[in-house]
Amino acid sequence: MDLTLQNSTPDHMLEDSGNSSIYRSAARDFPFSEGTDGFPTSGQMYRYLESYCDNSGIRKHIQLNTRVHGIKRDRNEWVVDVETSSESRSTMRSERFDKVMVVTGSFSKPKYPKIEDLDLFEGPK
Repeated sequence: MDLTLQNSTPDHMLEDSGNSSIYRSAARDFPFSEGTDGFPTSGQMYRYLESYCDNSGIRKHIQLNTRVHGIKRDRNEWVVDVETSSESRSTMRSERFDKVMVVTGSFSKPKYPKIEDLDLFEGPK
């Protein structure tokens, strides 16, 4: 699992439409703001997540640039082995939690279909 923040997204990509509706993507206790597209753009989704963090107080618990290397059960706790990276160094450590939530989805790595001769395509990708 990679929780790396990447701020290198070109501005024009922030307005690309997503493929997940506001009904599927919204937290139960925090709906999208009025006027959000039915299928939010990347920019709308980014602003929603920023707003959710600010309003829920969870930002202080988010660890960016952190990769999970392993999760194992130890009695009544979960031991999570993580690596936090910066430009100058990486730090490995284990943290203990009562609960662990494993999530996958559209915010990790993009998955592109295998298309024969795609590398020969000269148009925008």
